[in-house]
Amino acid sequence: MFEVCRIYKFSAAHQLPWHQGKCNQLHGHTFTVEIWITGKLNKNEVVMEFEHIDEIVEPYIKLLDHFYLNKAISNPTCENIAIWFWEKLKDKLPLSKIVVSESARGKVVYYGEIYYGEEKEVVM
Repeated sequence: MFEVCRIYKFSAAHQLPWHQGKCNQLHGHTFTVEIWITGKLNKNEVVMEFEHIDEIVEPYIKLLDHFYLNKAISNPTCENIAIWFWEKLKDKLPLSKIVVSESARGKVVYYGEIYYGEEKEVVM
């Protein structure tokens, strides 16, 4: 079994009104989205042609590029952006995970299940 990753970027604005810091203001990022698929080698000894993945994913990347994300995703956190992509692609690609980042310092990895755990207070 193999995993194949294709990486995309788009620039967009969003705001998180619930956030207690500067992210509650309108701001933007260049987001990176990694689409990971899983599968066995086909007769050409590849899991899937990169161009085929692009044909499926790029229309969604173009839709969000230079867009105000709050219009499409009510709470546009990296977690919810990953869920949005998963829901759009799950019937079109053999997804194993989706990774979203808005900076070089952190990533969110989504495996296709939504889990709402207990909120923990961060003490500094």
